[in-house]
Amino acid sequence: MSRLVEQAGAMTGNRAAGDIGTAISLISPTDALWRLAAFHLQPAIPRDLQFGAAFIVTGTLPTAAMIWWAVAFMLAIRLFDRRAL
Repeated sequence: MSRLVEQAGAMTGNRAAGDIGTAISLISPTDALWRLAAFHLQPAIPRDLQFGAAFIVTGTLPTAAMIWWAVAFMLAIRLFDRRAL
């Protein structure tokens, strides 16, 4: 969802929409992990041509910083879940 908001903001020139999409990505980094998995699982031809649905075919990888953030976020959630309240 955040990627869709970022793309819509970029296409329309609306910087606020792009910033909102980035904020959503930082709060819930699942989209970055989905894009990373989709990039590596799809065949090279559709990926290079960016042919297909925007949610399935992705021609770009999330940045390394975003991947590290997503991993740290998941570990924090796991540690918090195991903690006694």
